[in-house]
Amino acid sequence: MRFGSRSRTATETAAVCLTTLTDGKGRRYLLFMRARYTVAYEKDRASSVWTASIDPSQGAACVSQGRSIGEARKRIREALSVYLDDDRAAERAELIDDVKLPARVKAAVLKSTRLREAAEAAQSKSIEVSTVAAQLLTNAGISRRDAAEMLGVSYQRVQQLSAKRPGRARATARSK
Repeated sequence: MRFGSRSRTATETAAVCLTTLTDGKGRRYLLFMRARYTVAYEKDRASSVWTASIDPSQGAACVSQGRSIGEARKRIREALSVYLDDDRAAERAELIDDVKLPARVKAAVLKSTRLREAAEAAQSKSIEVSTVAAQLLTNAGISRRDAAEMLGVSYQRVQQLSAKRPGRARATARSK
């Protein structure tokens, strides 16, 4: 889901994208690409309904509504199917969400998203470092309970971390 707008050319978003490629031996290949449509979502404050629309410059003029963004997304895909007269093309099409929000709300959502991504990256790094530390502590003859106290985790977690192979910090392998 993105918050903002960027226009695409009709070529980028044609309903059926077909390209012919030729290799060095003269063989020709047909390449089918997924169609891409940017869907603008706007909430009507009076009725609390989301309006979803695809701009006609993208090769499809569709408008639909729903009580939620998810429902509006489902209905705009149905409208696209009717417009294209091809259910399969509409199902394969990539819909890029462009939720229209007030500037202050958009900024808060973007900040929240960036902070969540940073927290997830920090957590992943923390797991990797904890895994190495648990393995070094247990290999140095430190008990799991003492290692757990030093790392601020349970002794069961130290067991899990020390059983992992380096580079697979997110897996939850058990020792055998």
